[in-house]
Amino acid sequence: MTKLTPEEITKQEAEQVSKLMTIGVVVDVDPDTADEMGAFEETALSAEDAEEARFDNKEELTNGEV
Repeated sequence: MTKLTPEEITKQEAEQVSKLMTIGVVVDVDPDTADEMGAFEETALSAEDAEEARFDNKEELTNGEV
């Protein structure tokens, strides 16, 4: 019997859970399996985007006097 890697196990779990996708069925999954299934979408700003946006509302805060 071949030993599966953690990634292979997670992929198999995701495949098994997707077979249970019936309306009304609640299935608990661990975070790694949920991530493999695409349940989480990264929406955080990158450090560069945050840096660029830090003065976006400076005019509002100073009543237009920059």
